[in-house]
Amino acid sequence: MPYSVARDSVSTGRSIRCASPLTVPIVAVCSAVILAGCDGDEPAGVRRSNRATAEVTVFAAASTLPALEEIAAAYRDERGEVIRTSFAGSSTLAQQILQGAEADVFVSAHVHWADFLADAGLEERRVDYLSNTLVVVVPQDTKPTLTTVEDLLSPQVQRVAMGDPEHVPAGMYAKEALMDLGAWPALKQKIVAGADVRHAVALVSRGEVDAGIVYATDAVDAANVCIAFELNASAERPIRYPLVLTVRGGESERAVEFYEFLQSPTAAAIWRRQGFVVLVRDLQDGVSAVGAVD
Repeated sequence: MPYSVARDSVSTGRSIRCASPLTVPIVAVCSAVILAGCDGDEPAGVRRSNRATAEVTVFAAASTLPALEEIAAAYRDERGEVIRTSFAGSSTLAQQILQGAEADVFVSAHVHWADFLADAGLEERRVDYLSNTLVVVVPQDTKPTLTTVEDLLSPQVQRVAMGDPEHVPAGMYAKEALMDLGAWPALKQKIVAGADVRHAVALVSRGEVDAGIVYATDAVDAANVCIAFELNASAERPIRYPLVLTVRGGESERAVEFYEFLQSPTAAAIWRRQGFVVLVRDLQDGVSAVGAVD
């Protein structure tokens, strides 16, 4: 059956860029062991007193790992406080928080999983703070060169990695973009679903697939991977990364301070350096309206 794809498929016209080596995690990466728990029947005042001295725990989408680790290090240097971080797919982390995992801040790669916590009554504050870019990547020595979505549909491309389109944000965004282009029905049979976006990058890096659709921030430094072209996200469902202060985090001054630090000029510079687009002006500017900031 012939493939039918909208003619305005993305082609950047750029030469393929090959990334420098980086060890790519395949599954969830944790910098501290996070144990689920609850506050039991302690009075609210006791809970707040205990939380005032507790370490701040951040659950964050895998695609934010390099940037958030750098931000946590900057916070430690500036404030002398260590931030505990746990990285995995946004859906996995949201489910863990729902089940009682002790997260003060949640950085999601999709609004759906922030909405999920809000609907469960677990969200204290939220701002849709970051955006990202989807790119098609190939193994460094791949042939032929891919330049458009139509090339992904060719017989030469048999396996395409991306985050699971049912619940991993990068995969959800990729599916929506491909649906907008009319390419999803033909391409879905080639999809190899990864546990998170960094897993998808790893599959490309190891040559286990012919191509992958991932975030630019994950691809740029991955070993043995080249960026072939950019893929425009769906205009109706743009890429958004909500920063969520959980109800638990709202009981801790330390958590609130770090949540605000994530939106500070220091953090914004790191987010941008790691390839993210900052959508909301830094807190110190006193502007809360959404809009891209260069």
